[in-house]
Amino acid sequence: MVTNAYGKPEFADALGVSGQCLLCHTSPDGGSDTVKPAAKKAYDNGQIDGLRDFLNPPVPVTDAIPIISPINNEWNAQVGEVPLSIPLIINDEEKSGFLIDLIGATPSLVAKSYSFSMLYLESAKKRPTIDFRWTPSAKQKITKYTVTFRANEVIDNGSKQFSPPIKTSIYLWPARTVSSKNVISQFIINNANWATNKLTLNGNITFKKTASAVARTNALKNLRLSLKSNNGVAVGSLAILKPNTQGVWTSTFTLNNTQVPCFVKAEYEKLNAARTVNHAPTLCKK
Repeated sequence: MVTNAYGKPEFADALGVSGQCLLCHTSPDGGSDTVKPAAKKAYDNGQIDGLRDFLNPPVPVTDAIPIISPINNEWNAQVGEVPLSIPLIINDEEKSGFLIDLIGATPSLVAKSYSFSMLYLESAKKRPTIDFRWTPSAKQKITKYTVTFRANEVIDNGSKQFSPPIKTSIYLWPARTVSSKNVISQFIINNANWATNKLTLNGNITFKKTASAVARTNALKNLRLSLKSNNGVAVGSLAILKPNTQGVWTSTFTLNNTQVPCFVKAEYEKLNAARTVNHAPTLCKK
C-alpha cells in the first residue's frame, strides 16, 4: 500500500531518482519491508528533505592547513643598521587568524632581539601576512644563521593547525663605522645569476630619511661595488653602481666559468650583502 511506503513515487520524481529503487530499498520491488534502515531514518527526520540529504550527503567542511608562501633563501642583516624584516605571507582558504612561530634558529638568536608584527593584509592580493623582524646586537655571532618558521592557526573547535615549516638563511655582518652610514641605510642584493660568461647582480639601496639631496647625489657619484668569493678572493674589478630614482641597480661582470664564484659577497662602504650565484658552473670558485 502507498500509505505504508516510506518512499512515495512522487518523492522519487522530485529527487530525480525515478526507477532507482535500490538507492533506498534492499530489493527492486520497493516495498516498505525492504526500506534500508538509513533511508527510513532519513525519511523520519524530514521526509523529502531528509531523503535528499540521504541520497546527496553534504560534503563535510574541512579547514585547510595554512601554507607560508616561499621566501628568499638568503637574507642579510648588519649590526647597528635597519632591522631585518621578512614578510611571511600565509595562504589559507578560510583566511583565518594566525600566529607565526619561530621553531628553530641555528645559532640561537638573542632573546628579545626579534619579534613578529601583528597580522595584516599584504597589499597586492590582500593575503594575511606577518613580518619577522630581527635587530641583531653586538652579542650575536657574526655568521650564517638558519631560521625556521611555522604558521599556527587556531580553528573553531579550539585545536591548532600548523603549516609545513619554511627555512631560510640570514648572513650577519659587523657594524660599520664609516661616515657614509649617515646617507645610505640599506644595500641589498636581490639575486645573482651567471649565464654566457656574465655574472649579473640586481639589488637596491635605501637612503636614510635624514640624508639631504646633496648627500644623496654625492653618495651616488662614488657608489663603488667590490665582489669577493666565499674564501675572500676578489672577483672582477670595482664597479660603479648607478641606481635609478627608486634605488634599484644592476651590475654585470664578464667572467668565464672558472672565474665565477659559487657564492658572492658584495660590499659598499662597509655595508655587506651575500648571495648564492644562480646557475653557477661546476667549476665555480668556492
